[in-house]
Amino acid sequence: MAPSWSSEQADRPDRDVAELADIRCPVLLVHGSATTDWLKRVVAVLDERLRDTRVLELPGDHACHLENPDSFLAALERHLAQGAAAADDRS
Repeated sequence: MAPSWSSEQADRPDRDVAELADIRCPVLLVHGSATTDWLKRVVAVLDERLRDTRVLELPGDHACHLENPDSFLAALERHLAQGAAAADDRS
């Protein structure tokens, strides 16, 4: 989910890209092979700024997760399982 859609608090005008470093959980970033370059750049910046990311490229445009639901859900399940396993290792 886009950070700005999370809540009014997250969508404050004084926020800074540096705050992304505060996100400590694994993040799955998704873009389509036909996504416009400026939207792919958003994913690239998030990938650069977040601590623990996985980038998934699916066929299609910005709605690639809807165009490829089986592939997206399989990748999401792997992502969640890897995150859970990492959390167990830290316990």
